[in-house]
Amino acid sequence: MKLAQIIESLSTIVEHKPPVEAIRLAKENWQNFLPVITVLMDKFHEVKLTEQENNLLFIGILLLVEMQQYDQFEGFIKLCDGDDEYAAPLGHLLGDSVTEGLSSYFYILANGRHKPLEELLLSKVCGEYIRNSALDAIFAQYESGQLPKKTLSALIDRLLILYKEQDELYLLGSLADLLINYQWNTYQTEMLALYNDNYIESSLISKTSIEKWHGEGKNDGVLASGLIKKELDATKEVSSWCCYQKTSVKLPTNKNYSESNLYVKMVVPSRNEPCHCGSGKKYKKCCI
Repeated sequence: MKLAQIIESLSTIVEHKPPVEAIRLAKENWQNFLPVITVLMDKFHEVKLTEQENNLLFIGILLLVEMQQYDQFEGFIKLCDGDDEYAAPLGHLLGDSVTEGLSSYFYILANGRHKPLEELLLSKVCGEYIRNSALDAIFAQYESGQLPKKTLSALIDRLLILYKEQDELYLLGSLADLLINYQWNTYQTEMLALYNDNYIESSLISKTSIEKWHGEGKNDGVLASGLIKKELDATKEVSSWCCYQKTSVKLPTNKNYSESNLYVKMVVPSRNEPCHCGSGKKYKKCCI
């Protein structure tokens, strides 16, 4: 399969047929395939990409992460520094990965570098879901020993001021949740004051959780819980897309089931477990 054929295969979605072979060949021909993706990244904010280019670029991003192309990190940060509303080009490109996988992409490509993530967190252009993923990634760096606590604490102080000025209730709620999870008790009083002044989104975290900060106990971090991956398999990620899944449901033959009485029993996870909706976020930060 020539490069043009690889690009065509990765650009076109064929229902129930993930492009496994094209992904394998793209990795084998990486030196020729990589420039195609970097060109798309560079022009993403300059022109409107076609649907085929969006498909190709997203799979290319997954491959950048799997192949651990650390030198592409700044370019990826630049691509992400834009609005992430789902009607916007960035939301259209990333889709569910805005909440499901982006924090892992950031963590892997960063390879311990925090400055680009810090710039993204302080951006006045970047959308809140993108910044939330960057926030998880930078706490993962702290968890893995790549980022000193003193450095992260200084950044948190800046974020608290900025997000309060910007009325970023969602991000302040996410930040409070992370601080509780890692038991940074010095921030309890400040977070409680922000909550009482309606600067924290109550759907993300309750006042009781902040008041019982010390009694909550240290939970698994974003790495230990598996919410952020240390490596990525692009083939596995792409193959899990719904467009490649067979969605037909086979009903038991020993009972008279109909669509009207068929239901799925939902088991509600605990607050610190991954949400059952598949977002990749903790239940307390998603559908609680």
